[in-house]
Amino acid sequence: MARTNFCIVFMRPDVGPIRRCNRHLCDPLAAAAKTGSAASTGLAFAIGFIPYLLLSLPAGAWADRLSRSKMMIWADIGRVALMSTLPVAFFISGETPVLLLFAVQAGLSAFAALFDAAYGAYLPLIVDKDKLGSANSAMQSGTSLSQILGPVLGGAFVSWFGGSEVLMLTAATYLISIVSIMKVRRSERQQTRTAQKRRLLTEIGEGFAYVWNHKLIRTTGIFSMLANLVIPATYVALLYKLQRELHVASDVTGYVLASWSAGMVAGGLVYGRIKALLSLKQLLVAVLVLWMIPPAVLAATSHTGLIAAAYGLSGFAVSVWNIALITLRQTSVAPDIMGRAMTSIRLVAWCSLPVGNIVGGAVTQAQGTTAVFAIDVAVRIAMLLLSAFMFKQMNQPAANEDEPAQPLKPAS
Repeated sequence: MARTNFCIVFMRPDVGPIRRCNRHLCDPLAAAAKTGSAASTGLAFAIGFIPYLLLSLPAGAWADRLSRSKMMIWADIGRVALMSTLPVAFFISGETPVLLLFAVQAGLSAFAALFDAAYGAYLPLIVDKDKLGSANSAMQSGTSLSQILGPVLGGAFVSWFGGSEVLMLTAATYLISIVSIMKVRRSERQQTRTAQKRRLLTEIGEGFAYVWNHKLIRTTGIFSMLANLVIPATYVALLYKLQRELHVASDVTGYVLASWSAGMVAGGLVYGRIKALLSLKQLLVAVLVLWMIPPAVLAATSHTGLIAAAYGLSGFAVSVWNIALITLRQTSVAPDIMGRAMTSIRLVAWCSLPVGNIVGGAVTQAQGTTAVFAIDVAVRIAMLLLSAFMFKQMNQPAANEDEPAQPLKPAS
């Protein structure tokens, strides 16, 4: 039953490859067609990211208060309503106002924050604990596959159907999402309702406190933050090396960068087999060791084939690492605080992404790409050395998940 439920949720367009192709690739092309301006299109999606950041933490608290499945359904209903305003406006006036496009993007971002917070806390309720690894690996494979197929499908959809029709197709996928969620048969366990009587900021603070005082979860968050510091930095350096140092053609550059997603797909597909052979500790150590190879190769070679292979190997390592850590968190966090804890971890993990981009560009400009790749290797070595602390926490018995989460005492 758990496997059937997960398959239904995974096939939902919002988290599966179909929806991600529409959301991240068809919609940008449609926006370009509507505005006729690359700057306006970029501004639309920049505006659309702000509400996600602002609402992520409150959404985590609401996910712990409310029914998570209903929260996802209402988020999808809101997105259907928003997307429907674009073709309606076009039908009435013959054009889609740019300001409306911006407003819709911001609204979609807000509803995405609500949906993602509920979904992250919902999956452990409908999938058995021993199946969470398989569920997350399937999710990772679908997401990565969409990044490969997206450019092809996105361009084809806009070319075949036109901008307005693509927007309607996107709205239709939300309806599919709603139906898919409603078909999940397993009921949610009763969530703690006393949190409804407390202030929202208090509940958000409890999420941060839980993450900080839970030594294992705190350590995984720090590891993700370190990884997200060097991943974008290496991407910036690699792009600079391909375009400016090696003068690789743009289409070949695209293929090389796509190897990352191909590696992530492979990681998701084989995660179950690897996990069957290795313990979680052995798996994490193997990934950390494997992770040192790609930046070293990127620094040492100018052969595009080797660069693509190394970057694909990096994507493979990231995929396996993400699946392992996400599953570890889902099996370690108490259910009644899952929404707040997962959104707090996400914020901690993502805070280093813009820093990584800035550092990657600055170091590349000042010292060259090799320096960035060397920093990447150094961070991986540091993570390997620090992994002993995470393994120590993994040896400690887990808290009783059936008990309501309480603020923990400060970690010693």
